[in-house]
Amino acid sequence: MEYCVNCKHLDHSTLSCAKSSTISLVTGKALYSSAYLYRQDEHYCGKDGKWFEFMETEDLDDLSAIPFGR
Repeated sequence: MEYCVNCKHLDHSTLSCAKSSTISLVTGKALYSSAYLYRQDEHYCGKDGKWFEFMETEDLDDLSAIPFGR
C-alpha cells in the first residue's frame, strides 16, 4: 500500500492533498481537502492510491534535517 506520507501531493503541515482543489468563492484562493478524505473516496485517490506519486528526494530534504538527496 502506498501511504500519503510518501506522496509528493501531501501538504505535511495541513495533511491536505494538493492534487485536486476547489476555488473559494470568498477569497478566490485554492482550497485543498484532507488527504484522509480523498483516500476514503474511490472517486478521488481511493484506497489504491490512484493519484500517488513518490516524493522526490529534494522534497524530502525540506522535511528533514537528514540530507536524503545528497
